[in-house]
Amino acid sequence: MKKIFISGISKGIGAETAKKLQKKYEVYGSTSNLQKYLKNMDKSSLPVNNIVEINFNTTLKLEEINLKLNKLPPDINVLINNAGIAHFSPFLESSLAEMKEQMSINFYSAFLLTKQFLPSMVLQNNGLIINILSVAALKAFEFASLYSATKSAMASLFDSIREEVRDNNIKITNIYLGATNTGLWDEKSRIEFGKQMIKPAQVAKVIDSVITLSKEKEMMLEEIIIRPQYGDL
Repeated sequence: MKKIFISGISKGIGAETAKKLQKKYEVYGSTSNLQKYLKNMDKSSLPVNNIVEINFNTTLKLEEINLKLNKLPPDINVLINNAGIAHFSPFLESSLAEMKEQMSINFYSAFLLTKQFLPSMVLQNNGLIINILSVAALKAFEFASLYSATKSAMASLFDSIREEVRDNNIKITNIYLGATNTGLWDEKSRIEFGKQMIKPAQVAKVIDSVITLSKEKEMMLEEIIIRPQYGDL
């Protein structure tokens, strides 16, 4: 049975993906606020022992990540880098603090978790990394300069890693998402445009399909672009 780790399982895409995948895989995950997660637990939530608390905005040392993850099985073979945050504003009104927070949660989290789990994948000669990216890494949008920069950095990082681990039977899939109805958007936008947005549960279905198709040895799904039916918002 595949052992899967998902960052950012508290809500949105992470929560829906964990809910779907745990029906047939052994799923683990991280949340930045364990007490809040436990307070909102229901039958679809992951078991408590499968959850670790990591606030990537404050935890940026590999040694600290190792300590937090040492209770998990060492042979995780699917990593889903999902944790993310966005501050949308004109560049001239943006701050260094906003840039650092987005880099920490969007980029460094994926870097640190991949550092943690990739060595085991190499030893197993098998593995899959799925990165939840944004079409903002492919297309310019107003007020998204900092967010776009973090997602572009993430895409470039994993495009290079992919070339390094092809011979180890490790697959890396970057999923570029258009407007998705998650907490990245403010409440006003979700009320106004929510019906046009991609649903987190739909993204979970795609992730499930990627994991299934990763069993095909002769091919790799490198990039998937998902946009709302009627275009970008």
